Amino acid sequence: MITTLITTILCISIILNVLLYLIYKKMNQENTVKNQYIIEITKTIEYVDLKLKEVDLRGSFSSDDEVGFVFKEIQKLIRLLNIYNYNHNESTTEEITDNKK
Repeated sequence: MITTLITTILCISIILNVLLYLIYKKMNQENTVKNQYIIEITKTIEYVDLKLKEVDLRGSFSSDDEVGFVFKEIQKLIRLLNIYNYNHNESTTEEITDNKK
């Protein structure tokens, strides 16, 4: 009777551990994909920002009324994305640091 109970508990424990491992592995893969996506977005933002600065080296776009409005809105968007990216990187760094403790 006792051996049957112990065997049952052991089997359930093994099954639960395997399931927990599979869930952890899947979540880790999803985080890796999301982090790669964020890295690609960051590279794109940096590239667009660099190109905008190159294009408007003399300030001719930002001073024009119609084009200047769009240009300034694009610059605002880039700044907002940079702020978001900076905040995301800071929180990710804090999470990694917290997990190592």
